[in-house]
Amino acid sequence: MTRVLLVGGSGQLGRVIRHMPGAAWRIESPPSSLLDVTNDAEVRRYVEAHPCDVILNCSAFTRVDDAESQLGDAERLNAHAPGVLAEAAARVGALFVHVSTDYVFDGSGQPPYAPDAPCRPLSVYGRTKLAGEMAAVAANPRSIIVRTSWLHSGAANNFVARATQLLSSGRPMRVLSDQIGTPTCCDSLANALNLLIDRSAPPGIYHVSDAGAASWFDVAFAVRDELSRHVQLAPTATVTAISGRDFPQRATRPRVSVLDCHKTWDLLGITPVAWVEGVRQSVAERVAAQRADQPA
Repeated sequence: MTRVLLVGGSGQLGRVIRHMPGAAWRIESPPSSLLDVTNDAEVRRYVEAHPCDVILNCSAFTRVDDAESQLGDAERLNAHAPGVLAEAAARVGALFVHVSTDYVFDGSGQPPYAPDAPCRPLSVYGRTKLAGEMAAVAANPRSIIVRTSWLHSGAANNFVARATQLLSSGRPMRVLSDQIGTPTCCDSLANALNLLIDRSAPPGIYHVSDAGAASWFDVAFAVRDELSRHVQLAPTATVTAISGRDFPQRATRPRVSVLDCHKTWDLLGITPVAWVEGVRQSVAERVAAQRADQPA
């Protein structure tokens, strides 16, 4: 059984991985109180005392706008920690797998972006994530970098969950229609990570997302459509498209950040899920969880 040290196990993706069915893994996922991934000496001691075959890093500073004003925190978690973890993995002969982002691209050029496309991040978040990729590869040639996009699940704080909450409470949404990417269900990414590890994929950069492309407006509209199958929506639960000019953000996002995932899909024999199906799954899970929390 593969021994996996999962870093970031309390996050959105980490929680899905910890409960992933069918994985032949023995997962150890220490809380940050036991393993500070930004502390070089602490990481080395922990990894040497807890032998593993794989270190899977799902930790990150993901608050894209906050990273603009919290550069130090973003650098420590996104840029520094991956190199520390990758170096510790190399010391014990373990594979290092690191989850990164579509925001390493600037949205120009010719998307969808292949894994070897030039990276030109526009934000602190994107720059620190790219720096983390580079630090990992420099520290450990056995590193696998997995870029993904617009992650969501039914049991975490993400755009799909927020849209479900707002619309189910009858609140209208004004949503950007000029940022394009691929919403990706955490289940899809967890499955790909499982296959990459269990099939001993060669080191390198892989792209993983669900299939297709959408704007945030498209996603919100899909949430509303699926939500209407489960609950009676108020007439005020509307979704209106707006431009980025009408909704300034601290961090600059790529206008189009769709990833070319064919290399990964072909290598692993994956038939990708359409993004809208993943969104529907997360909405259904969120609704079911809300109902379970209601008193009988």
